[in-house]
Formats: sequence, C-alpha cells, structure tokens
Amino acid sequence: MNLGWVSKLISLVVLNLAGSDFHGPIPNFLRNMTSLRHLDLSYNNFKSSIPEWLYRFSSLQVLSLSANELQGDISSAIFNISTLNELDLSWNDLEGKLPRAVGNLCNLRPIVLSSVRLNQDISHIFEILSGCSSHRFESLTFASCQLWSTY
Repeated sequence: MNLGWVSKLISLVVLNLAGSDFHGPIPNFLRNMTSLRHLDLSYNNFKSSIPEWLYRFSSLQVLSLSANELQGDISSAIFNISTLNELDLSWNDLEGKLPRAVGNLCNLRPIVLSSVRLNQDISHIFEILSGCSSHRFESLTFASCQLWSTY
C-alpha cells in the first residue's frame, strides 16, 4: 500500500495509525508532518529504532509507539520535545536508562514504559522525575522493566 500522499497533509494535527498492520521501519513519509500534535503508531509491527526525525516534532503532545518491535536505546532526544504531555513506549524491544532529560518535561502526565528494559535503580528514576514534571504526573507505568532498589 502506497501512502506517500499522506505526507502532503502537512497541516494534519492528529494521526492515528494504531493497529494498521504496518511492518518494517516507521514510515519516512511522516517526517514532514511537523504540525502533528497527536501521533499514535501503536499495535503495528514496526521493527527499527525510533527515527531521529521524530524528535524534531516541536508541537507533538501525544506520542504512542506501544506494542511494536522498536529496538535500541531510548534516546534522550525524545525528551527534548517540550510540548509532550503523553508518552507511551511500552511493549517494545527498547532498552537503556531513563535519561535525565525526562525530568525537564513539565507537561508530561502519563508515561508508560512497560516492558522497556530500563535496567536501573528505581530511586534513580524517581530522582530524575522529581523535576518540574513530578507536579503533573497522573500515572507512571514501569511494569516488567528490570528495575531494582538499593534501599
């Protein structure tokens, strides 16, 4: 299916392609849709890293990439999207540590990272989240993240 025409919808603010049975990398045709405020690509079969161009979406408020096969580290660049208020990266093959930059997202309310191999101390995560974002959090979901506590 050729969806190249979608890239011409540069004023689009909401794009929900959840459960659309996409395979391979996240489609490059999305890169020019920088007006997006809500992007839901969950429940597909994307098998790649999160593309760097996604981190330049300066109006993005909701990003859901859950239940794909995304791989690699969680880049701290994703937390430079200062408008982000909902983030779901759960149920992928992502790994690494939660970057300090997440504490700078003052609008972030839910963050869902279930089944992401964070492999770090939970107290360190809470320290990171104690910045301005902690006043707005409504939910934190870290199920199956290989976390531990030194306490």
